[in-house]
Amino acid sequence: MAPAGDLADCVGKLSIKRFSEKECRDAINGQVIPTALGLPRTIRGIRHYDAFATELRKAAPGFTRALNTRDIMSNRILVIDPAEEIPHCMWHPQTVLQKRPTDSWSSGIPR
Repeated sequence: MAPAGDLADCVGKLSIKRFSEKECRDAINGQVIPTALGLPRTIRGIRHYDAFATELRKAAPGFTRALNTRDIMSNRILVIDPAEEIPHCMWHPQTVLQKRPTDSWSSGIPR
């Protein structure tokens, strides 16, 4: 986890609205955390890139939830406490192998 001063700096960046095209491109590629964070943009980056913005854990509940989601998606099982850190959605890494009943019925009914 990052030192308290670094976390305060990261949280302060949430209100910055100006963006650099190069920073945005690097952030999209998971290489840097942009100067202008923007909560939704950073959370999206966390969810799409493993190890992106891990230093933001505990900086804000949204970041912690997104990082916990990313850990679950990467098969890292955690003990999550308190409840505010529990992800809002879960990842299902394997798709259902069964056909839907309607698929079976339509293929098995003689015409």
